[in-house]
Amino acid sequence: MLKQQSGSVVCVGSSVGLEGNAGQVGYAASKAALGGAVKSLCKEYGRYGIRFNTIHPGLIENTGMASKLSDEQRKHFNDSCCLGRAARAEEVADAVGFLLKNTYVNGTSLE
Repeated sequence: MLKQQSGSVVCVGSSVGLEGNAGQVGYAASKAALGGAVKSLCKEYGRYGIRFNTIHPGLIENTGMASKLSDEQRKHFNDSCCLGRAARAEEVADAVGFLLKNTYVNGTSLE
C-alpha cells in the first residue's frame, strides 16, 4: 500500500466495544481499542493515501453468538435494537464494501 500510495483497511469491531456487556470485559476492551488504533493509523498513513475505518456490527443473524441465543435473549436483543432485529451478513458486507470503495472516508466508525 505504501508503494502504491493508496489502500483501504476496514477493521471489524463490535457494538460490545462501544457499549460494553456483562461478562465480556476482555472482548469489549479489545474491540474498543480498535477505535483509537484506527484514528492513529489514519492520521499516520492518510498522507500516503491509505485509509483506515472501523465497522462495529451488533449481532449478525445465524452466526456466532446469534445462533446460540435463547428465545428470551433474542427478544431482549431485538427489543434493544433500533431496527428490532439482528443484521444480516450481506448488510454488514455492504457497509464494509462502502468503506473500501469510498476514496475519501478515513478514520470513520460505522455503528
